Amino acid sequence: MIIYKCTKDNQTKIIKSNKNKIKEGDVIPYEIISYIYEATKDWQETFSIINDFINHIECYHSSDLIKSFKDQLEEISQHNNICPNCGGNIITKEGKQSYLAEAWGKDIYETETIRKCSNCDWKEDN
Repeated sequence: MIIYKCTKDNQTKIIKSNKNKIKEGDVIPYEIISYIYEATKDWQETFSIINDFINHIECYHSSDLIKSFKDQLEEISQHNNICPNCGGNIITKEGKQSYLAEAWGKDIYETETIRKCSNCDWKEDN
């Protein structure tokens, strides 16, 4: 198999040439991620390896394959309370929002849960 250097110019051509070679069920992302985690015993290292892998295969495989890897990382991150971006620990903080108090002129407080990564700049959208 010849591997070409992926550029924006040849990305579409490479994906089209490899599309017929990929069959559903050929790759099971969860199993691959599990094997890597068993070897590393570290979610940050596992996520780093998988994200590097995803960046490499983006040029050579269909978006369905990439999407299945990204979906699996998201599911693992939710299940283990880790960052979906890098595998770092999630910090959960309770905060107070008082912007309504100014607008209404009353003491109005809403409790807000802020979830962010301790390792990278990821922050959960509320």
